[in-house]
Amino acid sequence: MKLTFKKQEVKHLAHLQALVTEHAEAIEPGFRVLAHSLNLGRSTVDLAGLDTRQTPVLIALGFVADDQMLFRMLEAYAWCLEYPESVRRLVPAENGPGRWPPRVVFVGERVLESFQRKIGLLKFPAVACFEFRCVEVNGETGFYLDPVDWATSLISTFSFPSSLITLFMMLSAMFHDLASSERTSSTSLWSLRPSLMWSA
Repeated sequence: MKLTFKKQEVKHLAHLQALVTEHAEAIEPGFRVLAHSLNLGRSTVDLAGLDTRQTPVLIALGFVADDQMLFRMLEAYAWCLEYPESVRRLVPAENGPGRWPPRVVFVGERVLESFQRKIGLLKFPAVACFEFRCVEVNGETGFYLDPVDWATSLISTFSFPSSLITLFMMLSAMFHDLASSERTSSTSLWSLRPSLMWSA
């Protein structure tokens, strides 16, 4: 039987959110989604889940993984470090307290190289990126998450302290570009803990 393939369009974020929830194990076997559109301070993560090691996972979704997605996650991550119960309360009691800190996952149809470089510099304890694919095969819809090896996109020529200067320039540019967004505030960037920016 001949297989016919057709790209299936994901038209809006709610559709993508539903697809990732339905195919949660595409992130990793045993993964499950616990919450949708979780408010963390002045930011929101599209999904929150739990891996098999009982580590909470914050998931940001978008059609293009860009600065706005990254900035939203930084806001949310900083909040959950300050107020751990905002995320830990989602973990079922029978699972125990769970591991900490949470992991971070970005899902987009396109993950730009500039985005990959920035997440490497920001030094989240554990982060994964995926590009989603939604296709129709002989009338059946299939949804896939392709891992993005963002570590290979880091610029090896960064050296201390020039890497820190570059990092602050990136964050400053992000701040100014997103200052008018409803999801950001003029003080949010400077409330981030230093541990999110570089390793001690």
